[in-house]
Amino acid sequence: MAKNNKKIESEITKIAKKLNIFTIQDIEVLLEKPAIEIIPIVESLVKQKIIKKDNNSYIYIQAENIFPLQQTETKPTKQKYNYNREYKDRLPLKTLPFKPEKPKEIYFRHINEMEGFKEYFFSPQPRKDYVKNIMRILKAAHNLRGKKLENFLKENNMTVSKYKKLKLDIALRGLRPLLNKKLNPQEPAEIYYFFKEYYLSPVRLSAKDSRELAIQRFERLTNMNICRDHIRQSKYMLAILQTEYSKEDIEKYRNPNFSEFDVENMFHE
Repeated sequence: MAKNNKKIESEITKIAKKLNIFTIQDIEVLLEKPAIEIIPIVESLVKQKIIKKDNNSYIYIQAENIFPLQQTETKPTKQKYNYNREYKDRLPLKTLPFKPEKPKEIYFRHINEMEGFKEYFFSPQPRKDYVKNIMRILKAAHNLRGKKLENFLKENNMTVSKYKKLKLDIALRGLRPLLNKKLNPQEPAEIYYFFKEYYLSPVRLSAKDSRELAIQRFERLTNMNICRDHIRQSKYMLAILQTEYSKEDIEKYRNPNFSEFDVENMFHE
């Protein structure tokens, strides 16, 4: 499957170079493949900055000329003092064949790098809000000490002992201590947002294909596999969408708009 995707990616790149500006429909016609196979690869090319999206079209990004770097004379590096050589006859034991690593401070930067990330995404919104609030408190309190720490935690309804316990628990087990195991998994809201984006486009994807593409996009963003059984079926997503948008609006978004097309300058000489 991956090998086939690489082949399609290569073919789309060649087409992009030739056409410069193109649409999903152009690729469908030229490759004789359905949009559901083409769209994830096109999105990958956008992420790689090989092409860029412009409304409902895509533009090939020309490779910039890279000038060769000027050759500079390399200065001889100063030889470090070799303690092993100086003391080789005095040391009773051989020195270890490795150098110890310098200590590194660990930063918790991104939530998707922490244990329990998948469970977090499938938790109800109130539980997500609780986790976000805890992480905000831990961030704000990190450099506080003494009375300043106590006062800050008191303002946020947290004791010092609970603060210390949370830091230790999260360091050891990630987000899991903050999540309620008894709660049933819920569908991440992002998937429905992606579904709407795919369905309400001139590509005119089916609800089923829009759902599948939305799940695939979520998997790429979160770097985790999603069980399809936890995600609502396309007919339910479509039913909700139809309560948010009128039939006229749905047709408007699912049809290309030519009203702004610059016909006057189309054949400008």
